[in-house]
Amino acid sequence: MSKGDFEQDGSVKEFFKFMEEREKIYQRKIYDEPKPWTLDPILRDYFFCNVYRENDKVTKWIRENWRKPHKNSAPELMIFNMVVARFFNWAPSLEIIGWTDNWPEKRRRGIAHRLLVRQQMGENIFNSAYLIAGTDLKGKNKIDGVCDRLDWAWENKKYLARNCGITLQSSWEVLQEIPGVAGFIAYEIVTDLRHTPILENAPDIMTWANPGPGAIRGLQRIYGKDQIRNREIAINQMQALLFDSHLFTKLKLEMRDIEHSLCEYDKKKRIDQAIREGRTVLGMRRYKNGNV
Repeated sequence: MSKGDFEQDGSVKEFFKFMEEREKIYQRKIYDEPKPWTLDPILRDYFFCNVYRENDKVTKWIRENWRKPHKNSAPELMIFNMVVARFFNWAPSLEIIGWTDNWPEKRRRGIAHRLLVRQQMGENIFNSAYLIAGTDLKGKNKIDGVCDRLDWAWENKKYLARNCGITLQSSWEVLQEIPGVAGFIAYEIVTDLRHTPILENAPDIMTWANPGPGAIRGLQRIYGKDQIRNREIAINQMQALLFDSHLFTKLKLEMRDIEHSLCEYDKKKRIDQAIREGRTVLGMRRYKNGNV
C-alpha cells in the first residue's frame, strides 16, 4: 500500500489530542515516572518525534554545546556551524569536529581523515534520519564530499550572513544555495537559527513553515485530499490550525510545531490503518517490549 492510499480519517480535535498525548509522554519520561507512559498502544509501541523539536536528542546537544555557548558569535560563524551540525546531525561526529571558527585550519589538520578512521572502525558518522545525497558526491567518499560542500559554505559565509536573518522563509531560500542543501535540510538549519539572535525575532515564526510530504498528508487526512492540493494551501491551512489551537490545547505552539506534528500524525494514522486492515506495519521504528 502506498503512502498516498488513504482516506480522510482524521479531525482537528484528534490532531491536537495526539500532540498533547505525545508531549505528556515526553514529560512523564523526563520526570522518571513509571512505564507505560501512555495507554495509547501505538504511541506506546512505536517511535514518534517530540512535539517540540528542541526536545529531540541531537538538537539538545547542538543547543547546549554549540548554540548557547556561542550565542554571541558572529552571524557567519553561527550559520556555518549550524550547517555543519545538520550535515552530520550526529553528536559523536560533532564532538570530533568541534565548534569551528577556522574551517580551513581544521581541513589542513585532517578532520575528514579523522572521521574516515572512525567510520572504518564501524562507527556512525552521519545520522541515518537525514539523507545526504547529490550528484556532486559521485566518486567521492561521503565524508570528503560533505567536507567539500562545507568548503563552499565557509568561503561564502559572509554572503550567507548578509542574506539570512530577515525572515525564516527568505533565510530558507538563501541556504538552498549551498551545494547539497535542499528544502529539508535548509528547514532544519533555519529552525536552529530561529533559536539564535539571527532569527529569534523573525516576523514569520507564527506564519510560515515548510510543509513536507508527511505534513501535507496529515492535513489531507483532516480536510481531504481535494482541499489540500498544493504547498500554498497547506501553509494557509497550517496558519488556520495554529490560530485556532487555543480552542483545543494549552500547548504553546509555533508554525514549526504544527508542521512537524502533522507529519507524525500521518505516521500514527498509517500505523493505525495497517493494524485495522490486518497488514504488517512496515518501515516504522518500534520499541522493544512496548517501552516508550
